Formats: sequence, C-alpha cells, structure tokens
Amino acid sequence: MFSFNREPPRQRAARRALAPAALLAGVSFLVLDRPLSALLGGVWGVLVAMMVVLVPLGTLWWSGETGARGGAAWRAGAVLGLLCVAVYTWVFIGSWR
Repeated sequence: MFSFNREPPRQRAARRALAPAALLAGVSFLVLDRPLSALLGGVWGVLVAMMVVLVPLGTLWWSGETGARGGAAWRAGAVLGLLCVAVYTWVFIGSWR
C-alpha cells in the first residue's frame, strides 16, 4: 500500500534522533548533576543540569513534531525546559512547606 508522508526530511530525521538523544540526555544529566551541585549548591545544581539537558532535548522534540527550525525551535526548547524545571520545583521544592 502506498503511503504519502508530507513531512519534510528534517522533521523525520528529528523524530528518528529523539530516542538516542533522550538516552544521551539521561546520561548527560547523571554526569552533570554532581559537579554542578558541588559548584552551585544542591538545588541550583540540579535545576541548571536539568536546563542544560532539557533545552536541546525539547528543541529536538519540537522540531520533530512541528518541523520548526533554528531560533523558533530553540525558543520552544527553552520554554519546554523552563516548564519542566518549574514543575520539578513546584513538586519537589514546594512540598517542603
């Protein structure tokens, strides 16, 4: 059966690269968490490590979903990273009160 996929090749490539990038992001977080926590303190180190890992991953995901390129994809990745950090902060740090 014929299948007509109208997605641009860069969008398909971004979708294919998402699984290996997620694995690499998990390993990167484990590597960055300890040095950044020692440098910036426990809470800030974790939050910065999350941003460093989640912005490129969010950019790749957004590019795979919408086909966005360049600055638009990076802005969307930054927003997704900030949202993830905000939810993490709300759930784990806000629950100490």
